[in-house]
Amino acid sequence: SRHWSRTNVIAFIGDVHRAFGKLARLVSELPHGVQAIVQVGDLGLHPSDLTPQPQGAQWVSRPLHFIGGNHDYEPWFRGLCAPTELAPNIIYVPRGSLLELDHRRLAFLGGGDSVIDRAQRREGVDWWPEERVTAAEVARFAGAGRVDILVAHTPPAPVYPVCGYRPDPSACEVERAWEMLGRPPVVCGPLHRARAVGAVRV
Repeated sequence: SRHWSRTNVIAFIGDVHRAFGKLARLVSELPHGVQAIVQVGDLGLHPSDLTPQPQGAQWVSRPLHFIGGNHDYEPWFRGLCAPTELAPNIIYVPRGSLLELDHRRLAFLGGGDSVIDRAQRREGVDWWPEERVTAAEVARFAGAGRVDILVAHTPPAPVYPVCGYRPDPSACEVERAWEMLGRPPVVCGPLHRARAVGAVRV
């Protein structure tokens, strides 16, 4: 058996959609030993939330790594090529990043298509073409070697029919990344209902 010097536990949190108070409570209720926390996109954080006295935004008490979803302020993340703390304990992880958290090697691939609600959203206001996962972002994993977990916002394409949806282009790119990384366990959003499909946990 392998001996760990720490808890060897990672907490994953799904789509928050700007419910910062709820997020802060969830994090505060986690066991004290859980120090690795990952949010799988659609956090909804905006630059305006970072005023000296944020209106309603409550920051988490422990470091939380998050990826972009398809309901995040996309222009804010463009150009960030390394994990960046955007707010106290809120660390954005760019697409195609590899990090070790709590003795595990994680690959991060945010982004997704807004297929369901695209008609209700306005380009440049609450929707951007850059939300979609691209082949160039997947290519960042070339030569990455073994990873323990793939953290994505969008599930790999084979999960969609099981959940009653047709795979979108981002799901197909996530599937390519999954194959490239050797089909590790996946933790993802954004279907707003928890379920396990093989090695994929939505």
